[in-house]
Amino acid sequence: MGKATQRLRVIAADGSNISLINTPALNKHFGGQSNQNGSFVQGKTFYYYDVLNQLVLFSRIMPYRYGEIQLVYDGIGQLEKDTLVIYDRNFCSYKMFALHIWAEQEVKFIIRGKENQTVIKDFIATGDPSAIVYLAPSLDAMKALRESGFIVTRDTLLKVPLVRVELQKTIEVLVTNLWGEDGHCSDGFKTLYFLRWGVETNISIQKNILPLEAFSGLTVESVEQDFYATVFTANLHSILIKDAQASVDMNAEKSKYPMKVNKNKSFGKLKVNILSLFISSDVDSILEILHHHFIKDTLPIRKHRSYERVRKNKHGHS
Repeated sequence: MGKATQRLRVIAADGSNISLINTPALNKHFGGQSNQNGSFVQGKTFYYYDVLNQLVLFSRIMPYRYGEIQLVYDGIGQLEKDTLVIYDRNFCSYKMFALHIWAEQEVKFIIRGKENQTVIKDFIATGDPSAIVYLAPSLDAMKALRESGFIVTRDTLLKVPLVRVELQKTIEVLVTNLWGEDGHCSDGFKTLYFLRWGVETNISIQKNILPLEAFSGLTVESVEQDFYATVFTANLHSILIKDAQASVDMNAEKSKYPMKVNKNKSFGKLKVNILSLFISSDVDSILEILHHHFIKDTLPIRKHRSYERVRKNKHGHS
């Protein structure tokens, strides 16, 4: 990866549906979906996640029918200069490219292409490692961008590079606005794209360890409060655990394997002590107690182990 890319702050973006209790108030506000087994109330969440610092920079919880690209539009203004945002294929659209390229300060992006899009299929067929294409807006894209305040016609073309990424079983295409002449080397795109897994890991931690969906109340306000409190707790954990991991690394030579702080146990200790951090007159002693527990509860890191990815059920809840 080029030096210009290394200077960018890498942000991963993703959204997720969360299950809510089916009450009249929550159903009215959040909505949801139905199938043969009944109706389900769900909310839609979205995150901008700093993958290297392991911090959520922007998050929102909205009604289930609220569009993912609208969530991007809501949050893109929160991103700082020199940011690179990585998105999965659900976000691959003309409007997404335009929102980043036409931002007051252009936001760099890498978006995984959809294999059923003509421009992606045509590029794969060429066998070329990279290409530059011009994209025209669809009628839906023109309408959506006009609603966002942009003047767009069929002649408003976007010039973007495409990069081919060879995986073990598939070929992926990444759409970007990183240009080789600006010092961004295409060789590192595969590594960059896989950094996006950090946001999925963070969402999984919020749902399965904290756990996000065990809401403490049945009102819209309590759901929103619990959501943002969960995001805050995950961020606080990321900050506190860094010092502990540094201490563990300093003593690594004593172990057969490199060690890491056990996240399940460290989250448990943080949840027990988190209120004390805000009401105690002796915060330093609580931080010392947490640090002691964090460095005591560790797990070995065994390299060269890989596991088959468990793919999401297309008809289930993510």
